[in-house]
Amino acid sequence: MNEEQAFKNIVVIVMRAQKAGLLELHEAVAINESLQKVSDALKLAPPQQTAAVVGEAAQAQA
Repeated sequence: MNEEQAFKNIVVIVMRAQKAGLLELHEAVAINESLQKVSDALKLAPPQQTAAVVGEAAQAQA
């Protein structure tokens, strides 16, 4: 497994955790920022899916 596949696996796990209601809004925001930093460091495409994770967390908190 290369870095890109490992990164994508983490994004999938985060999305599943959010859909299961396991993340608070501040956790989703922090994870999104962390994933952005990792994607920048590895020179990968930005994790587009995580923006949806933060949006879903905000809706769940409302």
